[in-house]
Amino acid sequence: MVALNLFMRLIRNTFIMFNNAFGHFVELKKKNIIEPIINIVASLLFILVFKMGIIGVLLGTFISNITTNFWFEPYLIFKKCQVSLKEYFKIAGNYLLTNIVAGGLTYILCDICLTGNSWVLFLIRIIICCVAINLVIILFYRKTDEYQYFMMLVKKVLKLSR
Repeated sequence: MVALNLFMRLIRNTFIMFNNAFGHFVELKKKNIIEPIINIVASLLFILVFKMGIIGVLLGTFISNITTNFWFEPYLIFKKCQVSLKEYFKIAGNYLLTNIVAGGLTYILCDICLTGNSWVLFLIRIIICCVAINLVIILFYRKTDEYQYFMMLVKKVLKLSR
């Protein structure tokens, strides 16, 4: 849940900056009132009814982000720029799918395949996480323009450091 909320926060950063630059303070006013209400109600529901503890609070935060921030902040920007939200949701869905696959793979490899607690297993888990996540990213994005651009930058940096 912490990783999911971090994902939501990071995906919002660009929209937050653009909305601030565009001066969308009045348009965001209602959303800024509704969001914490949804967060508190959902968090209390998960804590009091479902007895979920801190996971319930994090789940409430995620739900308030999905129901308000995830669509409304980009909507304001795309409306101003006259661009459809469909492409944004497609890209965000791909990012979410990539994270779910990478997280699921690392969970399977680290928690199911490697049982026990030791420093050696901890180091092996770190290596598995780094390799598995990067392999998933390469598999999902290797043909995109963004990935090709990133690889060009990496090659440039590696040439400069030699």
